[in-house]
Amino acid sequence: MHRGGPGIAAFEQVSGLSPELYQTPDLIGYPGMSGGPVCVLSYTSLSNLFLLPAAVYLGELENGQSLARVIDLDVVNLINSAEDSATLGTDHTGGGVVLINAAYGGDIQNPGIVEVHLGPSAAIRAGGAWRVSPTNYGNLFYRTNYTTNSLNLLVQSANFGIEVKQLDGFITPTSLPIKVVEDAIVPLELMYSVPQPWLTYNWSNGVGFTTTGAVSTVYGIEFASHLPGDALNDWTMLTKVTNYPSLGGTNWIWIPNTAPTSVTNRLFRARWLTD
Repeated sequence: MHRGGPGIAAFEQVSGLSPELYQTPDLIGYPGMSGGPVCVLSYTSLSNLFLLPAAVYLGELENGQSLARVIDLDVVNLINSAEDSATLGTDHTGGGVVLINAAYGGDIQNPGIVEVHLGPSAAIRAGGAWRVSPTNYGNLFYRTNYTTNSLNLLVQSANFGIEVKQLDGFITPTSLPIKVVEDAIVPLELMYSVPQPWLTYNWSNGVGFTTTGAVSTVYGIEFASHLPGDALNDWTMLTKVTNYPSLGGTNWIWIPNTAPTSVTNRLFRARWLTD
């Protein structure tokens, strides 16, 4: 499946429009090799030889030359995003990469639209953003810088990717691959969330709150005297608490005036304030 080498191969740029793509007649590939690394021989700081991955082998062109894509910062970022997307952790357990596929070719009169919405406001204030992938942009090369705006993307190419910035303490938005059809608008909701906070109860201190979620985000502590018939609306705001770095584990914020009384029983909940 691979050639160990080393050998000498002269690469040249395929086109000035695609500076990341190089071709060479000096390497010959076979089916199944696409995606493998093209390595260069180099030295460590201790003068030891080692092979450094410099490009990704893409396959053979019609002219018989082999095509490779340089491993630059954009590729490294894509690899890191893919790794984050596959890693479940306490800080971010979502995806981060959304694939968009068009159910038509590039020559079409009425292309579809992806309607991108980013939120909520609390995540945007903390640095949340999205962009079209700089390594898989289709016809949307001008949208590869991070933005917080909600935009409509005209899909004229077969496929592209959307990346969502990772935020410490937030769960990154994720989505299954989206298929766009001709002359239709497909909504894409990129909504950050936070890990579930924890509540405890102490006979002396009352309600305690802690979370491993995003620092400086605000939660509302709400109460009800019975299990509400309308579980979304029949709650009364008691106070607001702000997450800080040392929360988590056994570090609790104790909510004043929540200790047991002989007058009434109460149910409590913590709700993330997204605006």
